[in-house]
Amino acid sequence: MTISNEAITRFITLISADLDDGRAGTGTTLPLATDTDLETVVADTEVDVTTTTTASSFTVTHLISSALGNGSDLTEWQIRMNSEATQLNRVVTAVVSKTSGIEITKITLFTVFGE
Repeated sequence: MTISNEAITRFITLISADLDDGRAGTGTTLPLATDTDLETVVADTEVDVTTTTTASSFTVTHLISSALGNGSDLTEWQIRMNSEATQLNRVVTAVVSKTSGIEITKITLFTVFGE
């Protein structure tokens, strides 16, 4: 089966328009497709995300300023959709020990292939 370029562009437009915010946490369990939230949320890391789209992809930027998340060892990251806070993804990484001297920009690229 092949998905048309027009359908791919529509899919990307719909998903990227629904993205609301990103959050970070301190959980270390590997992500699963059945995850619905972060393991351990750091509340003040929840901020709006920005999106950029192309015909076959969208990029999501989640900025945690130097004033947010301080004193936390951040290890998990999430992008959420729509007002019901549906999780788009959850990623676990190496520890980032957040202090006021650190600003974090997490950029995630999503690409859709038609063939």
